[in-house]
Amino acid sequence: MHTLKNFPKLPASVGGQSIPDFLKFKVRGPVKRQPVSDKFNFAITASPHFGTQEGSTFDEGRLWHPIHSLEFSSATGSDGGLMSFRGHYRARSTALAGKEASSKNGIILDKGEFIKGISGTADHYITSLTINTSKRDVNVVNGSGGKEFQFVVPDDHQVVAFHGTENGNRVASLGVLHQRRLETISDTSALSADDPAPVITASLSSQWLDATTQSAWANNDMSTVENLKIKASQDLLPIYTNIANNGDSAWTEVEGDDGEIYYLSWTNNGVIWSYTPTASNSVTKVAATDTTKAGTTTNTIISIGSYSTTSNFLGISLFNWSNVPTTVISAGIALGFAYLVRPIIQTGVEMGLAAAADLLAEGLAAAGMESAAVLVPSSVATVGGVVIAGVLGIALALGCIALASVIFKQYFLIINVYNFDIVHQWTTVQHYEDNSVVSNGGWQDQTITHFITQGNKVSPPGFNPVTTLDNNVTYLNVNFQNDSTFLQGLGEGIVLNRDDAAAALAIKYVVHRSSDNEIGAEGIDGNGTTYDLSGYYNNSGWTDSTSCQTTAGGMNVFCYTPALGGASNETYTYEVNLGLPPAS
Repeated sequence: MHTLKNFPKLPASVGGQSIPDFLKFKVRGPVKRQPVSDKFNFAITASPHFGTQEGSTFDEGRLWHPIHSLEFSSATGSDGGLMSFRGHYRARSTALAGKEASSKNGIILDKGEFIKGISGTADHYITSLTINTSKRDVNVVNGSGGKEFQFVVPDDHQVVAFHGTENGNRVASLGVLHQRRLETISDTSALSADDPAPVITASLSSQWLDATTQSAWANNDMSTVENLKIKASQDLLPIYTNIANNGDSAWTEVEGDDGEIYYLSWTNNGVIWSYTPTASNSVTKVAATDTTKAGTTTNTIISIGSYSTTSNFLGISLFNWSNVPTTVISAGIALGFAYLVRPIIQTGVEMGLAAAADLLAEGLAAAGMESAAVLVPSSVATVGGVVIAGVLGIALALGCIALASVIFKQYFLIINVYNFDIVHQWTTVQHYEDNSVVSNGGWQDQTITHFITQGNKVSPPGFNPVTTLDNNVTYLNVNFQNDSTFLQGLGEGIVLNRDDAAAALAIKYVVHRSSDNEIGAEGIDGNGTTYDLSGYYNNSGWTDSTSCQTTAGGMNVFCYTPALGGASNETYTYEVNLGLPPAS
């Protein structure tokens, strides 16, 4: 039997959560990505530029689709033609290309409508332009002269972004970036007429606390907690880098004595795994009216785990894929999600939900799981894509993924809310945007489960059998970036409700461009859904200290930020602790 070379020595458990003894597992070999057919190829392809390719290039938005609307401006008089372009997506907009002129025009897409191509005329710039959609043709730039052009995307494709060149005064050339439409691969024939639709959801990440970490947190010693996170990041960052650079070859497939399959990537000081436990699937019998399709569906857990030897850090993020036909092999699903890790690492928080769904479908097909890939469109229809918190939650909380800088000055704000309340769940019910957008999709309210204390039994995320867990804290992780990057920072306010609606908490953080950042927190009596969050954010209650404290429902709340300015990559973190864990 092959052994895992340079594999770190792992403990049997951390904070009550067992860790598989990977060194005793059978090594099945390196992961090999299978070639995918055109049906499952979601590569983004560029059309030619129309016009004159002079000046600087632009192609922003390729990972943000679907397009919501487009804005164009054109000049009047003898020059005429296209002057500027801007695209709007679900949660962000592209930078302005060119220089905005007085005559403006555009198009707002209907639900389900997509862009199929562009046509018009061009000389040394675009003199006229028409946007061709699945429903209509919209003339957005009127002009004359030049050579006619037309580009229509292939069947089953859609335009996801525009690219071209700008010379400072106008858009000199324009083209499109196109990609297969996810809906075109849909096939639910494996489901019976009575089967509920499959759904992919991401759960909040959890961290298991060893004695050292729990003691530091119990004493509100956030500098020690942050140092432990830095050590964990130093252990895990080389693994993420290996996955980003080498992709599939960074993963190894191993098999336990029970036949369970794991996909591992590691260094001497850490390991990351993707795993789908077959034994933990809850199977629901299907009584189909069409007896030829009667069978079963299953709820499948996909566990993305991380462990750092230096800090003894164990974190697990989860996806749950419900109502999947039992004919779909769980191990193949885990590999498909492992394939999704690489592009998320490479693009950081730039990837939108729809782009993640496209790449998950392609990854499942590359894992030999076309039967699962064809279920992705229906599985993500309710949220518009794959919520990638199951991959990013741990990495962003630890600062393991470098966030690339973009045009002008980009700031990032990462908010982590840890729930140490042993009785109550807390749910986000409001948020306030101050030039901020959620980096990887739109805002979604989330529920943070209560702290798991010793002696309480829960079903571990991705491990069997059910064991007694202690010291398990679940946390909300949301990352924001500034919407407008021109001479502006960003700020965010959030209200969380306790599950009995008898208490709530408001928190806020502002990233200033030319001065130190500020933080704030305020307890709320009663239901927080009617709380004036805008008024709280825009008035008093700010502090320029790295920590602040309040009470909510009789529970102490401790807030901490490692830096109020000068942070690496302009990335700031706000750590909010709902209570503190017991000292031991």
